[in-house]
Amino acid sequence: MMVRGQELRVFLEAVRVVNAGLFGEMRERLEEQGCPASQLFAQCIAEGRHLADCAIQVHWGDAVPAESVGWHTDAPNSAVHMAISVFGKRVLHAELAGSEVAIDAAEKRADAQTAGDVYVACPATFSHGVEYMAGEWSDRMVAIQCRFLLSFEEMTSILLHPDCSFERTMMEVIGPFMQGRQLILPDMEALQDAERCLDQKHELPLWWKSHACVAIEAGREAGRACEIL
Repeated sequence: MMVRGQELRVFLEAVRVVNAGLFGEMRERLEEQGCPASQLFAQCIAEGRHLADCAIQVHWGDAVPAESVGWHTDAPNSAVHMAISVFGKRVLHAELAGSEVAIDAAEKRADAQTAGDVYVACPATFSHGVEYMAGEWSDRMVAIQCRFLLSFEEMTSILLHPDCSFERTMMEVIGPFMQGRQLILPDMEALQDAERCLDQKHELPLWWKSHACVAIEAGREAGRACEIL
């Protein structure tokens, strides 16, 4: 299986389009809540920056067994997070608790992820870690993590805001909103529509232009660099 930058871009655009109703409703609720973090995430949705920060994770070599996983909580850009398994196998370990459950009574879950699996979660709000199997490069694990696309200044403003508005946003808006909902994965028709739409776009949105790390003209080469061989 091979994933190229353009194919990933089309897939994520299609995900945003077929779930426009869900994300539109989330945006409305964020705007109603009104705290700084909520306003920022609402702006991100309006600008198409949800599920737009992609990190490709690769693991091969020694195993990382369940007792040795690196437990952590993600940064605020994982307020809504989609993970796509491309190659291999890994196991997601998580500690989950409802709002009325004591932290020390949190449920521990282990969910195996294999090629083709997709999950959506809010890992900025719960502790989790990943178990990896031992393997050679030929059977390596590859997964793509898709998050809100935030600038360094935006991330800092969330983390350092004096009223802890990020916690309010997650507890009052995003967490309750996502509970019980499912993201729709696009079919072939939706993918083809997204590809045609992207082919017609010759200008990057204003935010993307002002925060781009590379020249716009280098975009095609950057896309090739995303290829997984």
